Amino acid sequence: MNNKYYFDENGFFTFRPKINDETFNKALKAFKLILEKSQNELYKKIRVYDDYFLKINVSGIENIFDEQIIHQDILNLINESNIVDVAREVLEEDEIILTLCRIHVTDKTNHLGIWHRDAEHNNSESLQMNIYLFDEMGMEIVNKSHKRENLPRETLIINSKPYSNLEDVSHINVKAKNMIAFNPSLIHRGKTLKKRAHLHFGFTKKKALPELVDKSSSLIYLDNYKIEKNLKNLLLNSAKHGYIYDTKNYVRKKNFKINFLRMLRFFIHIFLFFLEYDNKIYLKINVRPCLKLRKIFGLR
Repeated sequence: MNNKYYFDENGFFTFRPKINDETFNKALKAFKLILEKSQNELYKKIRVYDDYFLKINVSGIENIFDEQIIHQDILNLINESNIVDVAREVLEEDEIILTLCRIHVTDKTNHLGIWHRDAEHNNSESLQMNIYLFDEMGMEIVNKSHKRENLPRETLIINSKPYSNLEDVSHINVKAKNMIAFNPSLIHRGKTLKKRAHLHFGFTKKKALPELVDKSSSLIYLDNYKIEKNLKNLLLNSAKHGYIYDTKNYVRKKNFKINFLRMLRFFIHIFLFFLEYDNKIYLKINVRPCLKLRKIFGLR
């Protein structure tokens, strides 16, 4: 398969890089340590989409190259993925910037994200890539939507009912150790019934970005790690132009009212699973239905 042609036509392609089994297994163990650190609030540059539990329900771990969580075994996985060269090849550009790097996580509860685009349609300036740590059917896309504007119903759903189902959708299936490259202008969302974790990267052509505040002065710690030359140069150049190192800490409030709301959300998640995705109860209290129970009872 011609990956570039398939990417242009369909907005994505999946592939298996040459990653050693030992490298992968060590990276998986390192991820679990980083997740535990995040769940215990020892690393606070995180995202929480579904705030259900008394123990923090981590949905995203930001900046995997941060000094607090950088890990050689994760770096080895990224080194072997050859991700920088793949990004340059797909974008047909040598001077690229890493604009985001995180780990998307679904741990104890299933996940349903909102429909969105990360770029305007017909985008050729940026690219997103994932390295999968588990087998996943974790992302839905609206087929070939990267080539066109939103249809009227899509605009309605994205703006006011972002959890409702759309038409002409594919659920992307990717095995552990494999990767996906996709156009961020695809209409897509995360949707998974099972545990998931993948390294998530965003690349953009340097010429398409504004130059921000230089944040590269504190990256001397990278010299303590074995990082493939192209990747290290990308990190230094991206930080120099103000990208990837500007994530704020997640502040998790703890009081009786907020903890009660967390338990209430979890109750609704489990026991009111049969309501429509965009039911007012879900939207008002910020909770998603239980996809596992919906599947058991044959609800789409």
